[in-house]
Amino acid sequence: MGNNFIDTADVYGDGESEKAVGRLVTNRSEQIYIASKCGRRLKPHTNEQYTTQALRTFVENSLKN
Repeated sequence: MGNNFIDTADVYGDGESEKAVGRLVTNRSEQIYIASKCGRRLKPHTNEQYTTQALRTFVENSLKN
């Protein structure tokens, strides 16, 4: 229907949402843009927990999904 933007997050279904998006885009030829939020798994969820390494880990895990 012309939608080419998908918003997801690593906490949606404990990563299952990202995996479903991955399966979808693998079978599509058009350009699809994906935004995946991260950081909701931080405990405690404070600004100080948003380190470069923590964010890198979240992004790498989302890419694996």
